[in-house]
This record gives sequence, C-alpha cells and structure tokens, in this order.
Amino acid sequence: MKIKIKDGVTKKFLTKEEILGITQDQLPLAILSRNFYSYFATQIGIFDHTVWNHFMWMIHPGKFLTQDWILHEVPAEIYLQGKHQLKFWFSPFWPDSRRAMLIAALEKEVEKPWWKHRYDLLQLIGIRTGIRELQIPWMRICSDWADFILLLDDNYEGKHLTPGEVNRWFEGQPNYCPFGRFYPED
Repeated sequence: MKIKIKDGVTKKFLTKEEILGITQDQLPLAILSRNFYSYFATQIGIFDHTVWNHFMWMIHPGKFLTQDWILHEVPAEIYLQGKHQLKFWFSPFWPDSRRAMLIAALEKEVEKPWWKHRYDLLQLIGIRTGIRELQIPWMRICSDWADFILLLDDNYEGKHLTPGEVNRWFEGQPNYCPFGRFYPED
C-alpha cells in the first residue's frame, strides 16, 4: 500500500494496516509518540508542554527503531495496540542517496554493543535543569536520535532536543509535512 502525497499533504490519519503496509521505498520516517499510560512519559510531556514524549525512526517496514533503555528495533504492532498516539514526519525533498545513508547509519548504530546505546539518564537531569550539555558523551536519550536528520537535511538545528522540540522544529520547516498520524481507536 502506498500513501498518496499530493501537494505535500498526506492522508491525515493512518490505520494499523496502512502503517504495517508502509514500504521500504517510503522510508525512513521520523516518528513522535505519545504514551497514554506511562507516568514517566507523561512527565516528559508536562515538562515540555507537549503531548509528544518519545522519538523513533521507521527504517524497515513493519518495525520501529526505538530507544527505551537501549536502542533496538521492535515490531510496529507494539505501538499500535491502543496505548500510543503516533505522528510520522517526512520530506518529499529527501534525496534517495541521503535516505539510504541515514538508514545505513542507524542500522550501524543498532549493531553496536548494547552499552554503546544505553539511555542517558544524566541528560534528562541536564534538560530539566537547563544544562543541555550535561550528559555522558557516548549515550543518548530517544530524541537525540533525531540528530540523524542532519544526514538528510543540512539545515537541521537540533542538538539535545526533547521530543516536543523535535516536533516544533518539523512544524517550522517548509519542506516537511506529516506523513500521517495514528490515533488508537480503543
């Protein structure tokens, strides 16, 4: 199934089947998530004044590259069971060569030993206290993976952004639009 793009606008809401039917030639997609049932995720949203509390990538059909305690790929179905609202971002201006470069770079990251892509709790303290540089150098939080947008777009201005800030950056860019949204029906 192909999502039709007309004048930079896509179908607003996607079904589970449409998300699971996204093909490799439509990837990568940046994904923002809102977990309705997690205390930790809710606190991130409250702090950031947004509904978005998690950032992920879709680089392979039917799978999301996500970081909870470590970076790993999970079946997309995990996020389609009624606990998450999703927003998929893309740009029709991403060159195929750069899209392939981003996918390869993220595949290389996930192959590294688990301790090289653990969740950086210290960085959360840094964001909370306004000292964004406070972090363990080789570690990341989920939204730090958005920095890989630099492989697609030299104009990306993020560094240690929160999920809400990543969303606001996308919203402010003329060459980006939501690929689609998912809102659980349950």
